[in-house]
Amino acid sequence: MRRIGGDDMLAENLAANVRKLRIERGWSQEDLARYTNGEVKTGTVNRIERGGNTTTNTIEALAKALGVAGADLTSNSEIPVTHDNIR
Repeated sequence: MRRIGGDDMLAENLAANVRKLRIERGWSQEDLARYTNGEVKTGTVNRIERGGNTTTNTIEALAKALGVAGADLTSNSEIPVTHDNIR
């Protein structure tokens, strides 16, 4: 399990992408945490969106809830929003 965070560019991309996708879906941080079926807590979502440390397991849980690949969350490329990846 790899830790991501600190000055890591991946953490910056993750923060921006999680926030963007969550807001596009009209979800609160609490909603996103709930859609991970208990794998991620609201405080963790908040920390990630501020660029804090996390693990690859948490990224995968968030990606699954958001309907995207984990690699997309850490990418600096635009993530396409389709009806297929919106709850």
